[in-house]
Amino acid sequence: MMSEQRKPPEKRRRWTAKAKMEVVLEGLKGEESIAELCRRHGITQSMYYEWQETMLKAGLEGLTHSGKSSREADLEKQLKQAERTIGRLTMEKELYQKKTDWLAARRKKS
Repeated sequence: MMSEQRKPPEKRRRWTAKAKMEVVLEGLKGEESIAELCRRHGITQSMYYEWQETMLKAGLEGLTHSGKSSREADLEKQLKQAERTIGRLTMEKELYQKKTDWLAARRKKS
């Protein structure tokens, strides 16, 4: 019986966001087919299309929210609400403090 030798698994390449964007932009130029582009870069076509979709969605997000992601827009909205709540609570505290001080002063007089 011959033992079957397996190749050690190849290390997966980690792609930076910039490198992914460059590959997608090459594909969008249309100078070569996506299949050729993917072979040259050693990626699958499904990976290329996933990167392309992600990049286009991110671009749409940027244009939709004045350059901010929807998460940033949501966080800004939450921050403004929290600031309003803090302002209201601060005013209530000051009013209660004034009322307490007034009542204490009145009790001292009597």
